[in-house]
Amino acid sequence: MTYICKTINISRTRFYRYWYRYQKDGFDGLNERSKRSHRIHRTDRKVE
Repeated sequence: MTYICKTINISRTRFYRYWYRYQKDGFDGLNERSKRSHRIHRTDRKVE
């Protein structure tokens, strides 16, 4: 594994991250994912 990672110039951590995503979701799991929060933070009406 170390040889492959050195050859394609990525860390083993990154390799395994992509490997697990591929195992779970196939090629669709390899697409870039948004790092943006999917939660909307709202102020409670009592506070407004």
